[in-house]
Amino acid sequence: MRNTAYASFLEEIISSIFVSVQTTQTNKTKIMKKYLVMICLAVFAVTVVSAQTKKPVFVQDSKQNKVDAKQRGTMIKMDVPTTDVAAPAPTTRGAGDYCTMTFDNYTGYWVKIYVDGNFKGYVEPYGVGDVTVYGGYTTYYCETSGGSYYWSGEGNCEGQYHYNLR
Repeated sequence: MRNTAYASFLEEIISSIFVSVQTTQTNKTKIMKKYLVMICLAVFAVTVVSAQTKKPVFVQDSKQNKVDAKQRGTMIKMDVPTTDVAAPAPTTRGAGDYCTMTFDNYTGYWVKIYVDGNFKGYVEPYGVGDVTVYGGYTTYYCETSGGSYYWSGEGNCEGQYHYNLR
């Protein structure tokens, strides 16, 4: 009788330990499944967001041309300011698309950058310069600071643009 009571006592202890271990493993499995689902959702969300924000990159090589005074007059609306007069705030900043235009200057000249006829900055000799355009653009025009050579082209804000000025 003593052995039977002892055996049933041991049997109860072993079964309670087994149930406890089985319950713990089941809870761990549920937690691991939740973590796995959360990780998969996070990877999916990052992939969707990065796929939406990537814009195509357009690269264009531009050969230098001699400046024709008649053409220069039609390409520039606002040149480099020579006085300290504040410019009006842009009305299209932040509205609509924006894009970055990168100008890689392979020449030994300082180059002035104009977008839609408005002066946007300089690129140093053998340097690289970026211009961010808000609300799109239609034309760009670049010329050496001495006015000897120019580059020009058309575009829009459907991507990132990289222009090699040679």
